[in-house]
Amino acid sequence: MRHLSFQYLMKYNKFFSYFSIFISIFLIFITFWVVETYHNNATLNAIIFHLTMPLDGINPIFYKRFILYCLLPSIFVLICSIYFFTPTIILCIILSITIIIFGFDNIIAMFKTIEVIYYKSFLFSDDFIFSYLIKLTIFILVLGMIIYMIYKISSHIKEIKKYYAYIFCILALYCVNKHFNTIGFFTKEYSLLYEQHYKIPSDLQSNKPRNLILILAESMESTYADEWERAKGEKNLIPNLYNIALKNIYFSNNKNFGGIYQVNNTSWTIAGTISYLCGVPLSLPIDSSVIFGDRYINRTEFLPHLTCISDILKQNNYNQMAFIGYESSFAGSKYFFASHNIDILDEGYFKKYGEIKYGYWGIKDSLIFKFAKQYLKDYKSNKPFVLYIPTVDTHYPGGFTDKQYCGNLDNNLTDAIKCSDKIINDFISWVKKQDFYNDTTIIILGDHLSAFSYNYKNRNIYNAFINAKFSTTPSKDLLINRKLSHFDITPLILDSIGFKVESFGLGRNPLYGKTLLEEYGLDEINKLITLDSKVYESFL
Repeated sequence: MRHLSFQYLMKYNKFFSYFSIFISIFLIFITFWVVETYHNNATLNAIIFHLTMPLDGINPIFYKRFILYCLLPSIFVLICSIYFFTPTIILCIILSITIIIFGFDNIIAMFKTIEVIYYKSFLFSDDFIFSYLIKLTIFILVLGMIIYMIYKISSHIKEIKKYYAYIFCILALYCVNKHFNTIGFFTKEYSLLYEQHYKIPSDLQSNKPRNLILILAESMESTYADEWERAKGEKNLIPNLYNIALKNIYFSNNKNFGGIYQVNNTSWTIAGTISYLCGVPLSLPIDSSVIFGDRYINRTEFLPHLTCISDILKQNNYNQMAFIGYESSFAGSKYFFASHNIDILDEGYFKKYGEIKYGYWGIKDSLIFKFAKQYLKDYKSNKPFVLYIPTVDTHYPGGFTDKQYCGNLDNNLTDAIKCSDKIINDFISWVKKQDFYNDTTIIILGDHLSAFSYNYKNRNIYNAFINAKFSTTPSKDLLINRKLSHFDITPLILDSIGFKVESFGLGRNPLYGKTLLEEYGLDEINKLITLDSKVYESFL
C-alpha cells in the first residue's frame, strides 16, 4: 500500500510539474505576444476589460494569431519537456527564457526593426502566416544560439529536474508582473486627481445650438502626414485630412502638423470614445468585485452615473444617433451609448437592408457613410442633431482597403489608411454641399494611436474642427505647441457648437487656459490616472 501510494504521489507530482511548465510557458508567450502586438494598448486594465466584455464580432485573425503565437509554442515546449529534453537542456531553456525576459524590451525593439524592414512586403498584408513564420524563425535562431552557449557551460548540472517546474512558475509570474504590473493592479492606492480637478458645468445652454457630425477615425494619427515619410519612406498617407486640418482648426503639440497626446486608459476604441465624450479615462475595472460581479460583466448600463456631453445635449433637446459598422456589443459599446442617450444603428441593423459588403472588422466604412448620407437627407426634425460615426477600415493589424472605392490600392494597412483618407474626405465634401451645413460643425478625431509600434516616438492623434463656432477666437498661439489629451477635446466639442465651456471632467478648454497635461506633465498625469479614485467609483 505504501509503495502504491508513493507511486501515485510521484505520478501526481509529475503531472503537476508538466502542468506548471505548460501554464508558465503559456503565460510567458502570452505576455510576449500581447506586448509585441498591442504595444500602445498593452495594459492589464485593457486586457481584463475586453475579456469581461462581449467579444461578439471580433475578427477571427486574432484567434488565429493567439493560437500560433501562444498556444502552439506552449504545447511544443510541453511535449519536448516530456519526451525529449534532458535536465541539462531544460536548464538551458530556463536560463534562455530568463535572458529573454530581462532583455524583453530589446527583443521587442529587434522585432519592430524587422517589421520596418519587411514593412511593405508582409507586415500590413493579410498574409500574416508569412509574417509569423519569419518572426518564429528569427526567434528560434536567437533562442538556439543562447541554448547552445549555455549548454556548453552547464552540461554538468544533473539535479535541475527536481526544481525546473517551480523555476518556470517564478519566471512566468515575474514576466507577467514586469510588463503588466499585476501587483500594483490589485493594490489599491487612491489619488485626489478627481477631487481636485474633476468639473462638470451646470445648466449649460446655447442661444443658437448647432448640429454636430463627429467622426471617430480608427487609429488615425497626424503622424501619417509628416513623420511617416521619414520613418517609412512613404509619402503623406493622408493628404486630404492633412489639407482639411490646415484649412480649418486643429491643435498641435508642435509648431508644425502635430496632434494630441494619448494618456493611460484611453488607448482602445471604447476608452477613447468615453474619454472624448466624458472627459475621463476608462479606468475599469476598479476591483475584483467589479470584475466578477453583476455590476460589470452582466451590466446593461455602462458608467450610468458619469455625466457626458451626450447627456448635456439630451437636456438641450438634441437627437443623437451613432452609426456603427461592427457588432455594437463588442467591448460594451452599445451599453455605453444606451446609458448616455445615444441611439445606435449597428451591423445587425444594416444587415437587414440590401447587400452588405464586409470589411476587416465589420461593414466597410464607405457603406456606413452611404447610410449616414441617407440619414442626413431624410432628417426632417426641427431639433438639432448629433451624428457619431466611428470608422473601422484602418484597424490594426491588417486594415481593409476598399477595392471598390479605391481600386488602385493594395490590401495592406498603409493603403487602407490612404483609402480611409479618401472616403472621409468625400463625405466631408458632400456635407459641405448640403443645406444644413451652415448650421453644422464637423469634427474628425483619431480614436487612439495605432497599435502598431513603428520606430518613431513622437506620435500624436489627428484632430480637425470644421465649420466650428468657438466662443472665442482660436488664434495661432492657442493652437500650436499645446499639450492636449482626449479629455481636453471634451469641452472643445461643446464649445464648437455654441456652448461656452471652459472645463468638463478632467478636460480644460485650451482656448481659455492651460490643460492638466500642460500643468502636470505626461508622466505625472499617467501616474495619477492609473491610481484608484473614490469619485470615479461613484460613476458605476
